[in-house]
Amino acid sequence: MSNFSESLHGLRDVEGLVGSFVLSEDGAVLLRDLPAMFTSEGLAEVGPRITRLRETLSSDGASANVVIRYADHKLILRPLPEISIVAVAEHAINMAQLKMALNLAAKALARADLSGVLASAPAVGTSAGPATARSLTGEATPSAQSTLGSSVPVQRYYRGRPVSSA
Repeated sequence: MSNFSESLHGLRDVEGLVGSFVLSEDGAVLLRDLPAMFTSEGLAEVGPRITRLRETLSSDGASANVVIRYADHKLILRPLPEISIVAVAEHAINMAQLKMALNLAAKALARADLSGVLASAPAVGTSAGPATARSLTGEATPSAQSTLGSSVPVQRYYRGRPVSSA
């Protein structure tokens, strides 16, 4: 687990980076390094949306960085085979430096043993028990899945239309 936690630590060295987090394939937050203003509830809502965006943009199998520009910040998505690294950055960030740091973090995550972390993360919208994300200090933090409860249905959309999850 320590290799997993240390993999995002190098991103902190990039000037202009607000924070970062790691999502599983189903949008569950596995690891977070974000300021307190980013709540677990907010990340639980954003996780599945980012996953749908990843699925939409990588339908051809290519995995490239995706940059979404907002009024106050940028959201950078780095898809990997089983997870996604998401970075929140200021507009003035050096994108070349961030890309190099994301590449290093991706390599560190690829070398880390993620099987235990991925197995302990329940699918979003299921009742597999309270999910936890790991902070960089290694302490477990409750995710929004445990606070929202399993009775909240997750509506999925494809090209703007609701789809049923089978």
